[in-house]
Amino acid sequence: MFAGANTGYEFYRGWLPDLIVACDSIDRLLGEDKRRFRFTQLKEKLGWARYYWKTEETRPLRLSLFTPDGLLERQHGLENADAAEQEIAQILLTAEDASRRTCIVCAQLAKIRSFGGWLVCTCERHGPDVMSRDDLLHACLLRDVVE
Repeated sequence: MFAGANTGYEFYRGWLPDLIVACDSIDRLLGEDKRRFRFTQLKEKLGWARYYWKTEETRPLRLSLFTPDGLLERQHGLENADAAEQEIAQILLTAEDASRRTCIVCAQLAKIRSFGGWLVCTCERHGPDVMSRDDLLHACLLRDVVE
């Protein structure tokens, strides 16, 4: 799942449990035929997790557009995806959605807050009134997980 070319993996302590559940679900869904599934990027964007992936047949594209009515999210590239690839997309969207209310540091119930313009999902204990941005990064980011 993590081998091969990628544009970066950022693992966050608080979101790791949901990512592990998603990886386990994808592994069980694919069974013996892994379809060369792999993550191409794991990151935080706009305060919540983003999990980019591909298989030998499918590489979804994610778009985030700001409109006068708010944020508009679109995912393209699944038009010809089979049921398993559609399910992978749903598993990862569910994990991403959970990160919108899960502290990036400790996995407790949280909300998206601004750290001087950087949006991130934190609980009260890890909020901008308690921690600096640098301290938050040090507390949440697992740096040496994947080589």
